[in-house]
Amino acid sequence: MNCNLLKFSSGFKFHKSLIIVLGKSSFSYSAVSLKNKCGSKGPPWRVMFFGNDDFSVKSLQMLTSKMRTQTIISKVDVVTTSTGNGVNVKNYAKQEKLDIFNWPVNTTLLDGKYDIGVVVSFGRLIPERIIKCFPQFDVGEIVRQHSCSVGKDETADELKKKLSDMGGHLLIDSFKELTRNLKYAVPQSEHGITYAPKVDKTLSIIDWNVMDSNLVYNKYRALCGLWPLTTTWHGTPVKLLKVCNYQMSNAKTQLQPGDLVYDKQRKKLFVICGGKGGCVSIEKLKIPRHKTMSGKDFFNGFVYNKPISERKFDNTQ
Repeated sequence: MNCNLLKFSSGFKFHKSLIIVLGKSSFSYSAVSLKNKCGSKGPPWRVMFFGNDDFSVKSLQMLTSKMRTQTIISKVDVVTTSTGNGVNVKNYAKQEKLDIFNWPVNTTLLDGKYDIGVVVSFGRLIPERIIKCFPQFDVGEIVRQHSCSVGKDETADELKKKLSDMGGHLLIDSFKELTRNLKYAVPQSEHGITYAPKVDKTLSIIDWNVMDSNLVYNKYRALCGLWPLTTTWHGTPVKLLKVCNYQMSNAKTQLQPGDLVYDKQRKKLFVICGGKGGCVSIEKLKIPRHKTMSGKDFFNGFVYNKPISERKFDNTQ
């Protein structure tokens, strides 16, 4: 991805069911009527929060804080999974003594008891029978949104934390003037929409022959927090835990993709990349049965004793 041009918008999707959906890359909203079968005519709102991972926690924290004041929110209950990433949301909910419902939740526990459903990084398909427990449902317009630029060296993990905080504040802003926000909502644009492929572990595999330094570095940035980049060293799997773009001081035309070179002056281990060329430095890595080590330690312990022709990462897994 061209991260100098990439921008993320942060927000929430208000369906006619007043379900708020917060995604991790682009977010939008829709206007709805506040007439609902719960009988609520306005704030403070009764909220059911659907969330699982650490991205969700910031929004739940801010909702809970507002609930304590009993101004715009009167009640916050939580639906989450009982295992995996749900432990983050569940632990916070227990700490704050919020009512917790394990997924899948029984509709009898929802129907007529809540004004708004808030969905933040839930990771589960919410069936129609649950959606119908909230006021009317439909695809809608943008209520509030915010965008932020992505730094040229910013990783997905860093961006995730930034968007989590930004999304939490935007969520509360949406509640503060919800009636007005819904009234002046605007249609979502049908242009500039893109679809991202499913991210899986195979994307972490590096082919040094075809991938240039920018592609390898951007892969590292994009997968940071999910999976480390992977390659092999003489048949042994290697996890590259920290990778940086690197400029060689002296070009060596005889070097081939995958070759490992140690820069004694800068004390950096770098790898020659294919495609349009360039190289990346290896700051931290991990191999089986060994502790995490620096590129320098890996060179001294594994690379130095090999003939120069064998100082390279393999292209096959």
